Amino acid sequence: MNTQENTFTLTQEDKLVYLDQIHKFDLSRKNELMKSVPEKLQTLLQNGTLNSIQVQLINDLVHLFKLLEDNPNMDEDIQKKILFALDYFSNVDDEIPDSIPIYGLLDDSAVINWIVKGLQGTLQKKVQS
Repeated sequence: MNTQENTFTLTQEDKLVYLDQIHKFDLSRKNELMKSVPEKLQTLLQNGTLNSIQVQLINDLVHLFKLLEDNPNMDEDIQKKILFALDYFSNVDDEIPDSIPIYGLLDDSAVINWIVKGLQGTLQKKVQS
């Protein structure tokens, strides 16, 4: 992961590792994640003032969560991408542990934003088909 101008970006190597993890993601974890993500979001919201990165992260997570919740028969590859993003957010000991003030959610934000941007193109193509 690279940091540039106070932003956090995924390297190509990061993306390849995550794509492999997405490909292998176990869809049977869906119910577990659909329960744990709202709990972690609630904790984040209760911690007080949010910075702009955290606000965008929450918006992206809610969008992904609703997309999955509202479309239970969605394509498995898309489900895996969304569930990977939710799982990454749920994991407090990911690339940057979430317990590190200010910086702990930067990697979560980068990963989830990458998934959201990737899905925008995919979902637009599927709607046009």
